[in-house]
Amino acid sequence: MGHVPEKVHVVRLAQAGAFDKSAQWSILDLDGLVLYDIDDERSRNPVERPFPFSPTIDPSEYRTEHLEAWRTPAVVYRAVGKYQREELRTWLSEQDPRRTLTVLVGSASSSTRPPVSLADAQRLRAEVNPELLLGGVAIPERHSRRENEHLIENDLRHSANPLSASLEQAQTTAVELIDYCRRLGVPCGLNVESVSIRREEIDASVDLAARLATYLRE
Repeated sequence: MGHVPEKVHVVRLAQAGAFDKSAQWSILDLDGLVLYDIDDERSRNPVERPFPFSPTIDPSEYRTEHLEAWRTPAVVYRAVGKYQREELRTWLSEQDPRRTLTVLVGSASSSTRPPVSLADAQRLRAEVNPELLLGGVAIPERHSRRENEHLIENDLRHSANPLSASLEQAQTTAVELIDYCRRLGVPCGLNVESVSIRREEIDASVDLAARLATYLRE
C-alpha cells in the first residue's frame, strides 16, 4: 500500500484525525508499505497546478512518529534534491535493511542544481549501507510521445461514477498484469496508492487492495 504522508499544515491543524488510514491497512495483511517523499516540481512543469504545492511530513519521520506499531517492512522514498549531503548520508547509514528499502528519486528537472544528484545519492548508499535494497521508478507520463496515451481518460470523465469506474478499471488492469506474469513465471507484486484525503477515495483504495491481495494469493 502506497501512501503520501499528510501535509504539514494539515497535521498541525488536525492531529487527532490525520492518521486513521493505518487502522484500515492493518486488516489487509499487507506485505509492506510504500511511503512517498514529495517535492515541488515547478521546475519540470511550469503549468499552474489545480492545487498549489504544500510540503508534506518527511516520510521517515512520519513512519517513526505515527506508524511505530507497524511491523512489516517499508519502502521509503527520498527525493534526494531536498537534502544536504550529510543529512542524506546520515539517513542512509541509520536504516536497518531488514525493515527498510528505499527508492531514490532525482531532481524534477535537469536544469536544477541540487546539493545532491541522483548519482551521488546512489554512490552514498553503496558506500554507507550497501545492504539497503534500492529500487527505481519509471513514470509513463514522462515518456509519452504522441500525447494520446491516456486511453481511459475519456471513459472516466463521462462516467456517472468516476470513482467506481476507476476502481473497476484498476482491478481489471492489475489482474491482467498478474495473469501475464504468471504465464511467464515472473514474480510480481502490486502497490495500491492511497494518496487522497477524501474518505470515499481512501475506502476505495483499501477495497482495491483487499481484492487484489485475494487474487494474488490464489
